[in-house]
Amino acid sequence: MISTPVTGLQANHQKYFQGLIVLVLLTAIATRLWQLGLGRSLWHDEALLALNIVQRSWFELFNPLDGNQVAPPLFLLMAKFMTTIFGESDISLRLIPCFAGCLSVYFIWESSRRLFSGPSALFATVLIGFCGTTIYYSGELKQYSTDLLASSILMMAAPILNLEKRSHFAMILLLCMVLPWLSHPALFVIPGFFLFIFGPAFYQDFRKPVTRFGFAVMMFITSILVHFIWILRHTSQNQYLNKFWAENFLPLNRALPGWLIDKLNEFHTGVLGVPIFFTLITLTSLAVLIFGGKVRLLLLTLTPVVLMLMACACKIYPVTGRFLLFLLPSYALILAGALETVLSSHRRNKFKFVLGSVAGSALILFVLFGAWVISSNPIAHEDIKPLMIRLSHEAMPDDFVYVYYGALPAFDYYCRQYRLPTSKIIRGISARDRESLYAAEIRSLPEGRIWYLFSHIKSTPTMDEGRLFLDAIEKRGSFIDDQASHNTVLLLYKNKPL
Repeated sequence: MISTPVTGLQANHQKYFQGLIVLVLLTAIATRLWQLGLGRSLWHDEALLALNIVQRSWFELFNPLDGNQVAPPLFLLMAKFMTTIFGESDISLRLIPCFAGCLSVYFIWESSRRLFSGPSALFATVLIGFCGTTIYYSGELKQYSTDLLASSILMMAAPILNLEKRSHFAMILLLCMVLPWLSHPALFVIPGFFLFIFGPAFYQDFRKPVTRFGFAVMMFITSILVHFIWILRHTSQNQYLNKFWAENFLPLNRALPGWLIDKLNEFHTGVLGVPIFFTLITLTSLAVLIFGGKVRLLLLTLTPVVLMLMACACKIYPVTGRFLLFLLPSYALILAGALETVLSSHRRNKFKFVLGSVAGSALILFVLFGAWVISSNPIAHEDIKPLMIRLSHEAMPDDFVYVYYGALPAFDYYCRQYRLPTSKIIRGISARDRESLYAAEIRSLPEGRIWYLFSHIKSTPTMDEGRLFLDAIEKRGSFIDDQASHNTVLLLYKNKPL
């Protein structure tokens, strides 16, 4: 064992500490349910995935997805099951990410309390429970919340499972075979999970652990091969995704040190939502664990990082933002382990004790602030629903509706819920870097009333498609009305005769 699970508190304070844990867990779960209950519109990327889920059969979800989307098949099947039970809606599609986010907080608590004392376990739980990024992705139809769940399950199971028990070994096999189908980055976490469980067993009884370890690895590799041949090989051949994520693949040249520093800073600022200088706390925590001889904990938490970077160097897995969410359980255990070491040495070195306590408290305060910000000001990428409702109520049978190409996924999805009075739908072309085609398309539109729906508008320092379209629309017709809602615009014009 890494550490004997003790509370470190006096017996008469035990019930208060337990009450605090319950309060933390319930509050963290409540913030995720709040995100789910907001009912914000599916934005472009969510809508692309939603169309794959609702339009395909169960078996077709194992095929390469449309719209350059990638998601584990088990996540897709669970999301489709929710729509089958509760009907097609934004909330039913987002139920699985929400449940995954809630369970992740609890599993991190279960993991950390078995590895560390009460205060350190509480620290890890608060870090995951109130991280703004984990809260946000608990309310989005994407697999990043289930990535977090898969990592949390493995971190929780590692200190619990006993290799000597057949039922526990069966659970190890189940996890290594099933989780890769729920979460792609689980492929990076499972080897560290193996090293944590099987490592000490080799020093006790050589034959049995070797046999079981070999069998577990064989089943894990079999699961990976089936998954790759059936699904992932198509993703690796997707030229659009390879080009889109090119800057987030590890460079094997002189730029490597700077790239690693940038990604470490991105993890802290983009995923954790804390200032860059907290990178020093992370590096210090790693040093504390290394010099403290916490080998098993380091194997469990750092193996996913090493394997992720190897996959990144092979241009298989991009290292950026939301793709790093699965590392948060490892990060929380690293910091909690370092805090445990510092707190246990307070009698020998009060300076370390005070410094560690201040650094841990500062980190938690920043995380809590981020949770407050994202809960009080929820992120809404593109709110197309109010505009679709207006179209369904006010569009006339003879009206035309022009849909900008960036709005098409959300438009197609919500057309299943809001039936439009007109069938005269014009689907805009995608002609990036060929701006003249957009103006030509607008000029060719028929006369009469026409609604223009814009969302997910392409904008770069050298080109603003929104401005380009608006100039062409104003030349083509006369303004009647408009409505805007969170990066989504609905315009009504009356076109002149050609």
